Amino acid sequence: MTSNRKKGQNVELKGLNLLKEQGWYLEARASPTTKFNKRVDLCEGLFDAVLHKNEKGLKKRLYVQFKSQNKPNLKPFGAFCREHCDDRDYVQIWVWKRYKGFKVWQLHYDFGAF
Repeated sequence: MTSNRKKGQNVELKGLNLLKEQGWYLEARASPTTKFNKRVDLCEGLFDAVLHKNEKGLKKRLYVQFKSQNKPNLKPFGAFCREHCDDRDYVQIWVWKRYKGFKVWQLHYDFGAF
């Protein structure tokens, strides 16, 4: 049986590898948690990683939170979207479900679609 910390790191690495295969480049990542220090997420404590992709001369930015088993409350993510995002920024929450893989929720800058 693995610890929760190790399980979370494995889920995050799986997700980052999938995003890299889709052409996203890692811009920033929250420092990993160890036995003696507590992890602090990026951007108001909401995100595990920030990635970018250049498409047709436009730089798209992706803010990602990785979770295992449970979908988080979307209100703080929506508030971040409304305040800081424009039409080239995306917020995604990736939830890993055992035996099923990832389920992804995407929030747009107008917080109108998932």
